[in-house]
Amino acid sequence: MLEPELLTRNLRVLLSWESNPSQVPPIRLSQNQVTLCTDFSEHGKNAPRFVDTVTIDATTPLGEPYDIYEFVRKNIVDGHSFDLVVVTISLMQFNLPYNLEAFQCPTVAIILDTHHSYSQSIEDILTYLQLEKYDYLCFPYCRQHMHWFYAYGFENLGWLPLMTMTTFPHEFIRERAAKAVFVCGDPYLHPYRGRIIDAVRDAEKELPCAFEVGTYNRSASAKIYASSLISLNCSLNGDLNLRNLEVVSAGGFLLADKISPQSGFNKLLKPGEDCDVYSCEEELVEKISWYLNHPEEAISMAHNAYTKFYESLHPNYRINDLYRWIFEGNSSGLFLTDYDSRFEISRQYAELLEVRLKVYQQIQQLHRLRDKIYVLVAEDCPIIFAIDLVDLSRAIVYVHRQTEEKLQIVENAGVGLQVQWIDNLDSDNNIEWDVYIFTEKSVLVQSKFPIRLNENYQIAESSLEKMSILKTLELSSKGGKSYYLTYVSDNASEYVLNEIINGCYPVLDFIEDVHVVVDIGANIGLSATHFRISYPDATIYCFEPDPFAFVILQENARKLRNCYAFPIGLYNDNVRKEFYIGESSVHSSIHAHSLASRCVTIELKKADKFLLENNIRHIDILKIDTEGREVEILRSIMNCDFQIKVIYLKFYSEEDRRLIDQLLASKYLLWQGSIISAHRGNLCYVRRGLSPKPVSGMEELR
Repeated sequence: MLEPELLTRNLRVLLSWESNPSQVPPIRLSQNQVTLCTDFSEHGKNAPRFVDTVTIDATTPLGEPYDIYEFVRKNIVDGHSFDLVVVTISLMQFNLPYNLEAFQCPTVAIILDTHHSYSQSIEDILTYLQLEKYDYLCFPYCRQHMHWFYAYGFENLGWLPLMTMTTFPHEFIRERAAKAVFVCGDPYLHPYRGRIIDAVRDAEKELPCAFEVGTYNRSASAKIYASSLISLNCSLNGDLNLRNLEVVSAGGFLLADKISPQSGFNKLLKPGEDCDVYSCEEELVEKISWYLNHPEEAISMAHNAYTKFYESLHPNYRINDLYRWIFEGNSSGLFLTDYDSRFEISRQYAELLEVRLKVYQQIQQLHRLRDKIYVLVAEDCPIIFAIDLVDLSRAIVYVHRQTEEKLQIVENAGVGLQVQWIDNLDSDNNIEWDVYIFTEKSVLVQSKFPIRLNENYQIAESSLEKMSILKTLELSSKGGKSYYLTYVSDNASEYVLNEIINGCYPVLDFIEDVHVVVDIGANIGLSATHFRISYPDATIYCFEPDPFAFVILQENARKLRNCYAFPIGLYNDNVRKEFYIGESSVHSSIHAHSLASRCVTIELKKADKFLLENNIRHIDILKIDTEGREVEILRSIMNCDFQIKVIYLKFYSEEDRRLIDQLLASKYLLWQGSIISAHRGNLCYVRRGLSPKPVSGMEELR
């Protein structure tokens, strides 16, 4: 198959490229192209000077604003006269050029990832674009987010799907290895992708094929796609990513996750004709098995997609659409004006744009971490909050009470099949709401993550607010193995992390054969990570009732491997109690205090009974940190003779410290402790008979 010829090949083009070129090569727009790349060299990601056939003429500052006109004047010989300036930018804010108007030619911003940044907001990029006044805005990955830019007031918007792709053509191969492959980066940095891989690996014994996961350069990847029966893909957060077309361009059969209509996926490839999709882990495993037994179906669809790619989907076609749009005023390209149906509705609610973005991006972060979320929008909230959320492919969006007006708005927005209606909010509906968007006047509904709006529909309180301070934390074992944890970057969490690093759970060299660790009050999994590093082969059971902390714990437990998280609290009885959510998740407790006031209802299980019923009949290490209910839990667990070797406890009152010692003194020795104050400290108990015998007399002094 021949690549389509570029209409821009003779233009004098300046390309300012944000992505690391060793990971995503800069595209070739012209034979007369000057290419600037963001400098990743100081971040352990040395950018090559040459990537494929594109020469990198200079590297620009990483994450710092710079005058691009002056930069070119100083670094590029004869670098002032251009026909077109193209800049790639994303929420990562690695590339921040300004003074583009000095070039006196059309300027294009290619908006990359807007679907997974932790701390940056779409609002930040909107402000930047408004200041720099780009002539054209293009979206290769996130068609579903274009309506935000239209609502903000931008007009020259174009969907040019995956135009930033560098192709590695490969002949179509019909005789293929009966295997499923997933070429990707570290899957444990991408939650849903990691769970998909785990699900296939768990089912691998039942599948009549091998399953391979690896990271390769794009040329090697193309060969793998071409020679394998099934090539898997999974979006990070419902985005249209490059791998979809990389697979089909090489002739691979694409089996990808089902994402929203707003993403534009179905406008490129038709499931059942060009590829196939799955909506959950179970369906993925079933489809892998089916295609392995029906290889001719997979190869037929792969050939359809391969042909379509070179006839209409090749990125050069999109670059040519861009050329015609800018220089010929022709915006009738195949996808260029194929806008999301929500555009006009979104602009009608532009006065709420700031709060809409905050709500959306908080829930988008939750969506990134969860397989599925149930969202309820209260009756008295503007319907736009529901319409905004439908492009999150694993979110099921409900609105309380259908009215003719709301129904008409939903239909006009083209999301009639994506919004669910509910009249009865009684517990009989069997839906456990993850997110509830409501006002002071709304019906009270139990949810894990309430978002309360004031009378002006601004956020008064949100349990997902801390999603904006999630970061990735790398912790390493002595053997050099690294664990990448999702981490809440606030003062309280930093304090807990420092406590753990400084030895509040000391590793005792004389304790051997640690097979089972039970972590009660695991929070987001920092202590579990400490135990995994110390005891790499142990099974770890974590218990955490705080909904926000549990979402992060569940993801971290998956990455720790052989670590199981339970969304409940352990106690001395089976009860439901009010649980007070803290300013930081480390402050949450069943006891109200100055740092924890908002409450939800949680489930507590009788500790000894629950452990035994779940076949946890042996414990080597027990850790309890539950903000004041350690004594009750300890009493329950001590009803069973678990033969625990080491017990780590926190205490939050002098009375509790004395009671803990009374409960454990007969069988355990207080081995180590730290008293932070009279009413707070850390205790480490060792089972009598396991501790080294003390040395007495003068010999001890020596």
